[in-house]
This record gives sequence, structure tokens and C-alpha cells, in this order.
Amino acid sequence: MTASNLSPRFARTPLIGVSVLALIAAMGTTTYSVEAQTVGSASAGKALEAAQALRRGDDSQAISELTTALGDLTLPNETRATYLNDRGTARVRQQQFRLAVEDFNRAAQLYPEYAATYVNRGNLLLALGQADEALKDFARAIVLAPNLSAAYNNRAAAYLKMGRSDLALVDATKAIELNPRDAVALVGRGRAHLAQNRRHAAMRDYSRAIALNSGFVQAYRYRAEIRFGLGQTEDAAGDLSRALAYDPRRVDDYLARGDAYLAADNVAAALKDYSRVLELRPNSVPGYIGRGYAHAKLGAHEEALDDLGRALEIDPRSVRAYAVRVWVYIKMQQPTLGEKDVERLVRLEPTSADTHWAQGEIEESLGRGDGAVIAYQKALALAPQHRDVIAAMQRIGIETIKDETDVSGAGIDKWRVLASGDDYVAVNELFPKVRIPLEMMSKGAPKLLDWERKKSPNSNFGVLRYAAGSMQTGAANDVVENAAIIDVASAMVMGVVVARMGRLEAKWSWDDGAVTVTGADGLVEEFRLKSRSKDDRDAIAAIANAPMRRASVPSSEAGSSPKSNSSVPSWAPWAQNTPGASSSTSQRESRPKPKPKSIFDMLFGN
Repeated sequence: MTASNLSPRFARTPLIGVSVLALIAAMGTTTYSVEAQTVGSASAGKALEAAQALRRGDDSQAISELTTALGDLTLPNETRATYLNDRGTARVRQQQFRLAVEDFNRAAQLYPEYAATYVNRGNLLLALGQADEALKDFARAIVLAPNLSAAYNNRAAAYLKMGRSDLALVDATKAIELNPRDAVALVGRGRAHLAQNRRHAAMRDYSRAIALNSGFVQAYRYRAEIRFGLGQTEDAAGDLSRALAYDPRRVDDYLARGDAYLAADNVAAALKDYSRVLELRPNSVPGYIGRGYAHAKLGAHEEALDDLGRALEIDPRSVRAYAVRVWVYIKMQQPTLGEKDVERLVRLEPTSADTHWAQGEIEESLGRGDGAVIAYQKALALAPQHRDVIAAMQRIGIETIKDETDVSGAGIDKWRVLASGDDYVAVNELFPKVRIPLEMMSKGAPKLLDWERKKSPNSNFGVLRYAAGSMQTGAANDVVENAAIIDVASAMVMGVVVARMGRLEAKWSWDDGAVTVTGADGLVEEFRLKSRSKDDRDAIAAIANAPMRRASVPSSEAGSSPKSNSSVPSWAPWAQNTPGASSSTSQRESRPKPKPKSIFDMLFGN
């Protein structure tokens, strides 16, 4: 048996490998039957029993069966190495890291040409924070098996962990080329896109992964993250509902869905989710904060104060709990009590976005508009998508924008392209509140190519097409054009699709109620078109396109490193490994943090 005959698969988390034996059992192949005839039926039978155990998640039995099989002294080195590799994988899943490393090391000694061992050992090293060492193992696996997509996918994960999203994107794309139906590789590339601020590109990869594997729970969570950040809160809640259908006791998903419901103004549903969180985790600080906020939005102020008080009993330093309580006091027309909480916030964390938000709410409630604007601006400089602050700014009729410059020659008709660093947006004076993010697939500035406003019954929608650079696909470097589907009345980007990739063009099908797009990248997406009466459309369009006062964020503040960012909840399941996610997790869950262990502690400690 050679390494090229095997393609080890992975668990839903990209860090821990699934064994070769489990893959063979799942595929129903007879790869091991050849060895079984050579080494004897007893050890081969144990190996097959181990494969079945791994397939059903019984790692303890798999370890036991493989240990028995390894007791056969007549095993050839190659066969012994494959058994050791699979036992090592089972031991990783049992968190027996030291024993797993010993199995992988011995397998590499016995069968140094076996790529699967290097992939699985690299996975373990990566999970333990040793990305540099993991890279060496993945590189060795690629030399031995150049067509092994798993090695490229996992090396992409290592690069991503090291902050090299550019290299991660190259490897993830290679993995997809080798195995176009690998949902895990698509999710990995999505994470690389997200690290480069290509949210729509990431969402396309997550959607394709879900189309390939409807039970891929983590893909739903990642897509929900992006949808939440894009303001598609109902869709985010839908993705989290799908994730919960597979894992109905995952507390973090209820928290995330609660916030999505709250942002979508479905307060009753949010209240149910936060209550469910507290059933599953009675001392959850974020659960009490969320439920308290929901109670307050429904006018149940006393219940809100009870929940927020309980949160502060559990975590007396919760900035978020104090900030929300300030907002509740203002709703109760008791700003004096709110001022006391603001004083506590200033002592606890004076530079927190939530602290500035609370200060702004107090200033506004006391009629000090200028002070409120200053506080809100400081909050947005730290957390540009802080939903509470954005709502406050909209309430007082002020829009905060970054310093932006026109990109000469990039516009079309009344559309202009504005640049802020490496970020680009398209704007149009006819639609003052519409801002279209223009994601680039390579370095360089975008160029608008076409604007089409649809006719009735879809006259509230339009498509803006632009040149998005190029993308490496196999040996070619294909030109890419993207198209943004825009709900003009709601001032919202519904989605961005690949309109052209090389010679391939997207196919569009418009109906009264939906548009279906088969992108040039092969992804099929359907976008729901909201149906409204003419009076409703006119009223919404008037609101959406009404001009707002603007207040520029000082560049020194806008360019500073964000300390927290409410666009992605810090407690969400995706936040821990997403670049740019909030670091204020302690405000959501207060629990002692153990001292970090070194790899030697984890592998060889007690």
C-alpha cells in the first residue's frame, strides 16, 4: 500500500484528523483486505473492527482493537505504521496527546513515505499551537503525496493561524482544485477570505460547503457570523437554527441566535433564546445580560434590572452589563442612576466602546447633544459596527464616515468609487444611504462596469457590476468580475456574486419574488425579493435615501486598533478564531483562565 492510495479525511473542525481506517470503512472499500491476506485474519479483523468503532465515534474501542492488532509480531512495517497512525488519531480525540505523538513518531520511523502520518501529526501540533512545526509536517506530506488535498487544506489552516492569510488562500484554493467536493476545504478558504475582509467571498464558500454537506454545522455558524455583520440578522438567525437542529444543547448558538433576533427586532424570540441559555448554563453572564436587554426593550424594566443585577453578582466587572443597565435607567427616566454606572465604567474600563456608548446615552438624555456625538464617535472608532451606537447616531440624525478619497476613473454614471486604505465602496448621490463594499480578489482598485436598475415588479432592486481583479485557478490567472445585488429601497446589499471568471459568465433568472444566480464560480444562490405595495416602496425609498448630517471620525482614532467590536459578538462560536473578533470575551462568560501550557506540558506533563 502506498501513501498516494489514501486520502485521510478530517473531522468538522479542521484541526483534528479523522483516521484513514474510518474513511475506508465509510467508503466501503477493501483496501485493507489485501494486507489482511498477508498478515493473517486475526490482526486484520481487529483492524476492521477498529475502523467500525472509529466510524461510530467509539475511540476507546478503536484504541483497544488496534492495540490488540499491533500485538501481532508478524506485521510488516507499513501495516504496523498505518495501525499506529490510526491509533494515534483515536488518541488525539481522547486527548491522550503524549501517547498520540508517540504513535505518530513510531509510524513515521517505520514507514517514512506514509503521508497520512505527517498530516495527522501536523494536525495535532497545530491544535497545540505549534504552527511552525506543523508546517514542516504538512510540507513533507505534500512532497510525498502532491495530490493529497488534506495536506494543502491543513497547511492553509496553519498559515491562517500564523496570520498569513495570503498563503492560506493559495493552499486552500489548491485543496479545492484537487477535491472540489471537499466542504472542509471550502470553509478553510472562507476563513482565509474573511481574514482579508472579503466577507461576501467567504459567504459564497460557506454556502457551497453547506450545499455539499447540509450537516456541516460549523459552516452554518461561520455564515451566520458574516450575515450578522452584514445586517442580515434574520438570515443569521436562520443559519443558527439549522446549527441547533444538529446540536440542540450548544449554549453559544442560543446566545448568538438571541443576539441575531434582538438585532432583527424579534425581541420575543430573543427572550426565549436567552432563557434557554440560562436553563442550560444557570450562571451565564451573557445570558442574563441578553435577557435583561430583551426585557427592557419590551418595557419590563424591573425584570431587566433583576437580570442585569444577577449578571453583575456573577461578574462585578462586566462592562457590558453596566452599559446596558445605563440604557435601562434612561428608559426608566432615571439618568442619575445611570450616571453612577457610567462612573463605575470609567473606573473599570475607560476606553471600552461600551463605556463610550453609555456616556453618549447619558449625554443625549440630558440634552447635551455635542457631548453625545463625541462619545458615540469614540465608541465607533473602537468598534465601527457597534449596533447600539449606530442606532443612537441614526436616532439623532448623524452619520459617521471615515476619511475617504475618490478613485479617479473608477466610476460609472453617477456611481463613484471611494477608497479608505485598502477598502473600497461605491456610492451614488441618488441613493445617499447606499454604500456598496467592493471586494477585490487581488491587489489593485476596482472599476465599475455596469449599473442596471430593474424594471417593475423588481424596480426596487439593481445590479452593480465591477472589475474585481484576478484569481489563480489551476494554471490560469482568471479575470474576475463581481456583481452586487442591491435593495435600493432598504439601502442594503443582498449579496455579491461572481459575474465572470475567465471565460465563464453567471446566469440570472429574475422572478417576481426572487432572483436565482448561477455564479461563474458554479455556486447557485437564490435571493428573496421583498414584495411591497407601491405606497410602501415609495415611503421606504424616501426614508432610505434621505440625507443625514455627517460627522467625520478623526483618522487617528479611526485607524487605531479596535479594543472591542460589537459587529461580531465576542461570545459567538466563531469569534475565537476570527481575525478582528472582540477580545472582551470575559464580559460574556466570567470564569477563571488557566495558565497557558507549553507543548511539553501538554504532551509530557502530569
